[in-house]
Amino acid sequence: MTDAAPLTEEPEAARGWFDRLIAWGRPYARPLHWIWMALILGYVGWKLTDLGWRDVLTRLPVSPWFYIVYAVSFMLLPLTEQRIFRMIWGKPVPLGPVLRKRALNAVVIGYSGDAWFFVWASATLGIPTRRAIAGLKDSSILSGMGATLTTLLLVAALIGLGQQGLVDRIIGGQTALFVGLALAALAVAVLAVLFRRAVFWIDGARAIRIFAIHLARAWAVLALQVVQWWVVLPMVPMETWLLFVTAQAVINQLPFVPNREILYLAVSLELVGGSGVDAATLSALMVATALVKQLANLFTLAITGFGGNDGVMVREHTGQEADRPT
Repeated sequence: MTDAAPLTEEPEAARGWFDRLIAWGRPYARPLHWIWMALILGYVGWKLTDLGWRDVLTRLPVSPWFYIVYAVSFMLLPLTEQRIFRMIWGKPVPLGPVLRKRALNAVVIGYSGDAWFFVWASATLGIPTRRAIAGLKDSSILSGMGATLTTLLLVAALIGLGQQGLVDRIIGGQTALFVGLALAALAVAVLAVLFRRAVFWIDGARAIRIFAIHLARAWAVLALQVVQWWVVLPMVPMETWLLFVTAQAVINQLPFVPNREILYLAVSLELVGGSGVDAATLSALMVATALVKQLANLFTLAITGFGGNDGVMVREHTGQEADRPT
């Protein structure tokens, strides 16, 4: 299937269910988001109090390379998504919207940035509604396949290194359940490949190229995360960093979770205790990592115009219909 054979348009129906979904969830989204954040931050505060706030805060990283490496890592996703969505839609996508999509997904809730980006692409680029939805769906499926494969390989690497105990710490001893879910995910991926014409709007060749980009980016981001930590604590064994990036990869698989970085901070502080490294030093590194990520995402939202009425209803600001072609 190629761009020459677009989906049959049902603009009003497609736009109608999306708007109804947004309207239904809006009254509950904000309270649930803040309750979740309060619980996670409360746990983080309790762990830091147990470790000693002074010890943690006096050991925050000062190496400029810690921040430089993160800046490179931060830009990988929007730069690769610019390329991906140009491949899917055949139109150039500005950097600002993909940056904002990234920040919304990270700070608010998983896929909130995708929802905003869908409406933005329909209204601003003039991409028909179903074509915009299909493009985002294809990219999300391929990204998820790459992330799942990456997570499975990381878990397999830990087990291969004889670190079954570390794997049990990450997944709570539910190895059989995790393996079952992983096999189910792989089965879904195989079915998606076998029935790709029914699953994907884009053709097979583009799907393979986009999957390769998602997979390469996933490994590059994890590698840069290890480098970011290593420049601060080069004496820490690689197995320890593998433990933390694997935990991060597992948490990133959780859909619709508000601010997964804060959840990861809570999990990483729990993992610090049995790592064999000074707890206060390693905790300070994890706190600094989470803080830098939160500030980067909040700054991105600020410079891309995040505001109360500017969230997802881009159509109201542009005055354009989502299905109007360029």
